[in-house]
Amino acid sequence: MDVEALLAKARKQAHARDILPSPQQRRSLRERSGLAQGDLARVLGVSASAVCRYETGERTPRSDVLHLYLELLGHLKLAFNDEDLAGQPGLVTTSAPHGRHVAEE
Repeated sequence: MDVEALLAKARKQAHARDILPSPQQRRSLRERSGLAQGDLARVLGVSASAVCRYETGERTPRSDVLHLYLELLGHLKLAFNDEDLAGQPGLVTTSAPHGRHVAEE
């Protein structure tokens, strides 16, 4: 991978981190959906303690988890029509190839 590609990837990851809802909003969306931290952890492929740290702001998801987490939060936001997140960019989902959905950037 060349330097330009690495820089582009780093910028994309930094942008995704910038559009994450606040830790309190992440927790609220999960709780309102009825998901336990362990449930969300299984979907994301991380430990329940990692989800706990995401929701306290102690940690930010690593890049391979970040986009899936944003996608899930976006779906929950739409499901609850969450006005607290209405101004959050990137949390509107759009269709992507292979039937997956991604957070719009």
